[in-house]
Amino acid sequence: MVFPKINHGFLSADQQLIKRRLIKGDQGSAGPPGPPGPPGPPGPRGPPGDTGKDGPRGVPGLPGDPGTTGELGLMGPEGPPGQKGSLGPPGVPGVDGLKGEMGERGEKGDLGEDGQRGEAGEKVCKFNFTFLPLCLLLEPDGART
Repeated sequence: MVFPKINHGFLSADQQLIKRRLIKGDQGSAGPPGPPGPPGPPGPRGPPGDTGKDGPRGVPGLPGDPGTTGELGLMGPEGPPGQKGSLGPPGVPGVDGLKGEMGERGEKGDLGEDGQRGEAGEKVCKFNFTFLPLCLLLEPDGART
């Protein structure tokens, strides 16, 4: 066996190692495994797995509150014309107008029936041809009463 030459230029720790190799024999076989160490930190999260079948549907919930009133929409198209209605009651008569102008004179009418005979009158003067002018003088305008 060849012994290496010890060089004083090595560090003292290296010299100790070399000395030990020179003094001790070959390394023996491995001993039994030691106790397990503490658990390591958890690994990164894996990809999600497949989801299973959907379960049965639950009971439907209560209806929600009514929403707020929306804005008014656009005006729709005009509808078809309706049926004609029935006649209404007559209106109030209007105010009488002004009296018109007098019309033209009409044609002469037929003679009416003769009236009843009047009562007998008084004689004021005797009818005598000789006194006739005297009776006219006594009554004004020739009127007889």
